Amino acid sequence: ARIELFGGDQEQAFATFVGAAALAEPIDARGAAVILAEAISAGIQTPGVSVADAAAGLEHLLRPDDPFLEFVASQALCMAASIAGDARSVEWGRRAGAALDDGALQLDSALHLFWAGRARFILGQNDEAAALARRSAERARDDGALGLLPQALRLLAAADFDRGRWRSAYAAAGEAASLSRELGQNSTLGASLGLLAEIDAATGNET
Repeated sequence: ARIELFGGDQEQAFATFVGAAALAEPIDARGAAVILAEAISAGIQTPGVSVADAAAGLEHLLRPDDPFLEFVASQALCMAASIAGDARSVEWGRRAGAALDDGALQLDSALHLFWAGRARFILGQNDEAAALARRSAERARDDGALGLLPQALRLLAAADFDRGRWRSAYAAAGEAASLSRELGQNSTLGASLGLLAEIDAATGNET
């Protein structure tokens, strides 16, 4: 599903994530919740796909006494509510932020740092988003997790662009585009090229 999410058919990615969550739930409810959160990431990028059932299932599995699950679920439910025009996105966003601020939450993998950066970006906290995206990219390089690196760089570029650091944003988006092209991550390539075009347009380079 992750391969499809970043390099193939996002509708298929959504369906595969949902199916995996259904298989996992009887034996690993926490794991199923994390998979549903990833399903929402795929579904909100796919025209014609409703993430309402996945969001409802995720909310059902939410356990507030689990800081990691609270964070993962809240940031996904924030995205799902936002795309649906549901005002609860604000509350889910606040919960995601509170979970990130909880001293009990320890994030050290490149993937989890990326999720945390994305949550901060959703909340408009671009300084924090950029710092987490940079940490995610550094960890991905250190661990050889090249598959995640283009996403971390694209997030860093988006956060830097939104906070007025266009030169560093352009560099990060350019590297994300180059890596995603080499890795066959077509959706990330499209997003990175779109951001490069936006920066070019903002600097007057219309062509």
